[in-house]
Amino acid sequence: MKGKIRIVLTIVMGLGILGLGYCFLAIESQSGSVFAKKKEEPKKEREVLPNCCILSADGGELHFLHGKSKYTCTLKEGGNAAAKLAGELADITLLGDVVEQILVKQEVIAAESFTYTSDRENAGSIRIGDEQYPLAAEFEAYDYSRGEAIVPAQLAGYETVRFVVKDGKFVGAIAEKSRVPDIRVVLMNTGFLSHLHETVIVSSGEPIQITLISKSGGEEYRTLPAGEKWELKNSDASQWSRILLEPKSRRFRIESIKRSGDVPEYEGTLEVYPGTEGMYLVNELPVERYLAGVLPSEVPSTYDMEAIKAQAICARSYAFAALASPKFPDLQAHVDDSTGSQVYKNTGITAEAERAVTETTGRTLWCGDKPGTAYYYSTSCGVGAAISEVWGEAEKEYLVTELHVPWEKTSAMVAKLLESLEPKDRVTLERSVDLSKESTFREFLTSNLVTVSYENLTIQEEMQPYEQEYLWYRWKAEVPIETLSATVNENLKYCSAQLGANVKVTDTEGKEKKEASVGTIREITVTKRGKSGIATEVQINGSTGTATLTRQTAIRTILALQKESIYRADAEAVTGLRLLPSAFFYVDIADGAATIHGGGYGHGVGMSQNCANEMAQNGFSCEEILLHFFPGTTIRCQYGE
Repeated sequence: MKGKIRIVLTIVMGLGILGLGYCFLAIESQSGSVFAKKKEEPKKEREVLPNCCILSADGGELHFLHGKSKYTCTLKEGGNAAAKLAGELADITLLGDVVEQILVKQEVIAAESFTYTSDRENAGSIRIGDEQYPLAAEFEAYDYSRGEAIVPAQLAGYETVRFVVKDGKFVGAIAEKSRVPDIRVVLMNTGFLSHLHETVIVSSGEPIQITLISKSGGEEYRTLPAGEKWELKNSDASQWSRILLEPKSRRFRIESIKRSGDVPEYEGTLEVYPGTEGMYLVNELPVERYLAGVLPSEVPSTYDMEAIKAQAICARSYAFAALASPKFPDLQAHVDDSTGSQVYKNTGITAEAERAVTETTGRTLWCGDKPGTAYYYSTSCGVGAAISEVWGEAEKEYLVTELHVPWEKTSAMVAKLLESLEPKDRVTLERSVDLSKESTFREFLTSNLVTVSYENLTIQEEMQPYEQEYLWYRWKAEVPIETLSATVNENLKYCSAQLGANVKVTDTEGKEKKEASVGTIREITVTKRGKSGIATEVQINGSTGTATLTRQTAIRTILALQKESIYRADAEAVTGLRLLPSAFFYVDIADGAATIHGGGYGHGVGMSQNCANEMAQNGFSCEEILLHFFPGTTIRCQYGE
């Protein structure tokens, strides 16, 4: 062969971090015969990929990222020089699958503290000190250590970020050293019935490194091949104090658990703690990845994105509170995966959840200089409850009774009043509602009629709460007295000891009974209500005694109608509920039956998820939604800005 191809590598010293400026791979030909032989081959297209992250160069190949795509292309010469460019941002020109040119971006600003601001119309901007840099439309950001693309909001989760500048705009960023902490989650068994597992079966598409740690501290190592299942029974695991499973891909399946009918897949690592009655399973992973597994279990993907983002911030606030005060210290674990903490991995991760978590990276609620407590629940009855009314905790200025209504849909009188008020005074108006009287609460539940007061003005108005079209906004149950009596007595028998001082049973003479039973129910009376109208004390009078219930958990547990039908607003019957839908209810007894009229679903404190969705559909932003439910709070990045 007379012709030959000569590869020329040129390295130009520049101002870049590594002192490497431009790295060119130029292809030259010395004979037309080469081209003559290649005429029959498909013509190779030249392609320029801007703002790529160079990962490595080895074995004559260059590995790099362009957006979310990972490339491996041929380097015929110059591999050693290209290897020194790892971690740099560059424009890469390809001729087919051969690297023709690497142009390293040289103007770099390294920052540990900065603020990202999103912009719906543009790509957003980054502020470093007093300087504001807009992001170019082609901006790309990468986590170099993990070898993956990230979005601008996620940059807040790294210790060091190198921004690349061109023509006064940031065109890319390389992030290193994540400062996102890990969270440890105790995984319950199928049906969320227990934290203990008799058997665990694990598999992964990649090999799993298994470390078995003896009670004396010695370690034994095994490798589970990709695609194979590893089954461990508690009786066989008792010789070990702890077993650590580390999948190469950081993803694994627990075949012995079912979630929503399917086998769940997890990220991170798994620790197994054998015990006398079963094994505890602890999943450890970065808190931001944990949140991506929480959101689909808490809100549907069909929700408006601003509502999902509000949920992400609430869930993250809860998670960071748990990081500060672990719920399972014996296992060094912070939360479990049930409603006792936040439901996690009950369903698969959705694109909407991923987006909401990444776009709110690190953002949590704060009240002054302290982290805020972000409670949330499914559906309100049109009004939210104060934390003191529900759990007896000290008042928090951002967790108090308030109406959840669109004021623009009220009467002309209220509209005129609102026009004259500052935003802070509107909050006062929303909080002026008082449904603590039985008659007032019943009026609200049956006709949305409320009375609000501001200074010397009192207005009685039929409100139109955001959630009035939702199924659990109002509900009803009609139960024969004999059936209800049997249900309540059974609940008292099995639950009263767990509920402690919040359940008190006395005989007909007022003396405490050893047997938790009231006989045949004669009357159910809400003896105390909070300003929100929520029942805070209920008396159940029966033929053989009286049960006095305090706090919503005890009230909803003892009056739970697991076997009876509860009818939602669409008249559909729902059964099997372990708790009464909410503690916003009243009871009428007549003709041998009790009728329970109620509203809302959940404890009633903080953010109503359905209300948040309705507000988002009415044009409210994530920040505006959270400010409504948690007045006086601010949103800050947990990782520092």
